[in-house]
Amino acid sequence: QFPDLIIGQTSFSGFNGNTGGVKASTLLLTGSFFAHTGLTFDSAGNLWVTDTGNNRVLRFPASVLTANNNGASADTVIGQADFISSKAATSQTSLSGLTNPTSVSFDSAGDMLVADSLFRVVVYPPASTTNATAIRIIGVATPPSTQPGAINVGYATSAIAAGNNIIVVDNGFNRVLYYPPVATFPPLTTQFSPSANSVVGQTSFSGSMANQGGQPSAGTLAGPVDVAASGTELFIADSVNNRILVFPLNSPLPGGTATRVIGQLDFPY
Repeated sequence: QFPDLIIGQTSFSGFNGNTGGVKASTLLLTGSFFAHTGLTFDSAGNLWVTDTGNNRVLRFPASVLTANNNGASADTVIGQADFISSKAATSQTSLSGLTNPTSVSFDSAGDMLVADSLFRVVVYPPASTTNATAIRIIGVATPPSTQPGAINVGYATSAIAAGNNIIVVDNGFNRVLYYPPVATFPPLTTQFSPSANSVVGQTSFSGSMANQGGQPSAGTLAGPVDVAASGTELFIADSVNNRILVFPLNSPLPGGTATRVIGQLDFPY
């Protein structure tokens, strides 16, 4: 079946980024950054896209997602003051601006979760509009630290909400972290970023080595990049090991093991 709608280009023969300049209808999805684009729909059927190279997240309203409406314009931009700007944020602790965002999702309360290349996940309030200010940031230790822990994230590439958890893929420290709901985070004045309550892929929050320094197993990760959840299971894209590991979704334990593997014959491969 052939596609009947293209976003980011005015025709199916177009391929350049930001054709005609940065606008509400253009995208820049490849370049010197980690080219990983996140897509999600909100409860109203609007499409949200991480426009990675333009340091923003765009909302395309459901009304423009119709056949042959090529080159549709977004009606909301997050991370920039307007549709023609593309300035990257420079501070991990800034509640405004983004740098090369790689994923976007929503929790059950409507909070928007955006992973970006400042090694963090930025949380925006429900019904955020253009140039919205974030309400919280996940993954940033204060004072700054380069060591793994329950707060600090090595490199967040994806974040979703599933069940009662926020789940963050920490590519830099070869792990996936579980956090409680946003509403239960400690006050910003008490603790800038919340602590994770569980970790997958390492035996403790201080671990960070790919495959825990050994060979692939049912409990290790090497360069995880993305995650998805069903009602009962968590699927982790384990890129360096060329596989998908499937874990029970609820109540993961540090050092826990996957129940099955996709893409390999067995866990040691």
